[in-house]
Amino acid sequence: KIDIDLRMCIVSKIAPGIIVASKYLENYYKSHCKTLVIPTVINYEQKKWYQDKLDFNQKEINFVYAGSPGKKKDNLTEIIRLIDEASEGASFTIRIVGVSRDKFLELHPDDLDVADNRHCIFMGYLPHEKCIQVILSSDYSILYRENNRVSNAGFPTKFAESMACGIPQIVTDTSDIRDYIKEDKNGILLSFDKMKAVEQIKRIFLSDRYQIDENKKYIKEIKLFDYHNYVEPMREFINGLISK
Repeated sequence: KIDIDLRMCIVSKIAPGIIVASKYLENYYKSHCKTLVIPTVINYEQKKWYQDKLDFNQKEINFVYAGSPGKKKDNLTEIIRLIDEASEGASFTIRIVGVSRDKFLELHPDDLDVADNRHCIFMGYLPHEKCIQVILSSDYSILYRENNRVSNAGFPTKFAESMACGIPQIVTDTSDIRDYIKEDKNGILLSFDKMKAVEQIKRIFLSDRYQIDENKKYIKEIKLFDYHNYVEPMREFINGLISK
């Protein structure tokens, strides 16, 4: 914690320029030095984004969470309960990659209803490429983060990776996510109001397989986080520092 405070409050502020992951950090540093916002970027030429898909049931909605939720980082419990309520009996599966059922209960001992939810499959830790394959094979990726300083300062890698896989995301409005979500096309910007969030998720269960597949195709084609999109801004940023 001390090294992070020293870096943010002293070292970074005396640098001539700093690359940040969000507008939140840009606003924090811009009065001290030149800033450039670059989110998580992807090399779309890597083979892992084009793996063969796993054989998931296409007659149901396949959700995936990939990451390490921790105790407070990602609110996995809330998003699972919201999906369960919104489904109204419709068939779905939530695959949870990165944490086992036992580890989840160790972190959240009061959430036995989630750990034993018949729709949830805890897959535990998987190698990164296998994790990407699970995302590729899913219909929606889920990410629920609270609106706080930690969430707003960073930019979620799992959000960019889901987009690289061509998978729409159900995600809360933190960091700069709003700038990248095209509602009902590449995802849903989930409300923090429970009743509104449930109604938003219900729309997913009303969509058909054709629309889901069309949206996935659209996301894959636009290459939202292709690192090539940031080459010129990076060049201008560096040249501006050199010319000072």
